[in-house]
Amino acid sequence: MMLGCRAPVSMKCMKRFRKTSNLLCRIMRGKVDSRRIHRLLVPVCAVPLILTSLSGSLYGALTDRGVEVTWLLKMHTGNFGLFNLQPYYSAILGVLTVVLALSGIVMFLGVRRGRLDPSVN
Repeated sequence: MMLGCRAPVSMKCMKRFRKTSNLLCRIMRGKVDSRRIHRLLVPVCAVPLILTSLSGSLYGALTDRGVEVTWLLKMHTGNFGLFNLQPYYSAILGVLTVVLALSGIVMFLGVRRGRLDPSVN
């Protein structure tokens, strides 16, 4: 199968694309499992949050011992060498935290609603 002038696309790739596009359509219609959305969001959102917390903790522990690690501070504030996200990194972390919290709350409320009313799927 060819897409425009690009290389051939495997059937596995096309199935994955269809699955993703179907999920997006179901999200827009409100007919999607909140756990599935949360499972998709967590890996994307958690990586920068974990990276920031670990680098901040390590930086604090190492500076207390007199070790100067400026590269760790740069990584903590969003400077990743070629990708300097320092002006936006705090806002990105804030948005990711809110997204994770909201998806978790929606999932929790959906589970609670399902427990109380057996007719809700």
